[in-house]
Amino acid sequence: MSASAASRLNDDIQTLSAEVSQHLRDAADKTGDDAKAALERSAAALTKAAHRLSEDARHTSRNMAAQAVAEVRDRPVATTALVAIAATLIGLVAIR
Repeated sequence: MSASAASRLNDDIQTLSAEVSQHLRDAADKTGDDAKAALERSAAALTKAAHRLSEDARHTSRNMAAQAVAEVRDRPVATTALVAIAATLIGLVAIR
């Protein structure tokens, strides 16, 4: 994940967290139907946050997969060497 994507994700999480916290504080100050409405707004904000984070994760994973495929295509010999080294190291660890 690039630094800008991580920064944007962090900003989104902070913003959504603040929104959910505000709805929960509102619910704590209210009773009856008003509290129920505030809790429903909080639940909606959490659902929105989860959906957005899921979409961001899906987009980031697709980009990373595309970058990995491009890297393998551009450097097949280096990729083969890295796989061989990794397999050797895993084999050595497994033996011990």
